[in-house]
Amino acid sequence: MLHLEVITPSGRVLSAQVEQVTAPGVEGEFQVLPAHLPALVILGGGKLSYTVESEKKAIYLRGGVAEVSHGTKKAEEGSVLILAEETQTIDELDKDRAQTLKEAAEATLLKSDYVTDEKLARIRQDIDFAEAVLNA
Repeated sequence: MLHLEVITPSGRVLSAQVEQVTAPGVEGEFQVLPAHLPALVILGGGKLSYTVESEKKAIYLRGGVAEVSHGTKKAEEGSVLILAEETQTIDELDKDRAQTLKEAAEATLLKSDYVTDEKLARIRQDIDFAEAVLNA
């Protein structure tokens, strides 16, 4: 088992014992299983899925970092700490806001002749988050 904790600037969103976690990294989706090697991953935007007692659940997140560790006191086999800029659960999905975010990010791409790598990563994160929410 893994201990999954998701925290935003507003506070704790989730704290649960899970079987696995799949998260959107900036370089692509990654999965964490018990006994995973320690890692620090920069998150993109999209769907964070996890399994609790063979039931798939999800939270949608936008940006942040994930710390994977093992041998903590809370979970002998490992833990995943997600520090996210923003999250939305299935119950609080705001598809209108997601559509507005997507349109604004796409407009920024269209009007800019030059976009820095940092700005492009942020735009991609916003689009990925918005598309995940819209497809939920």
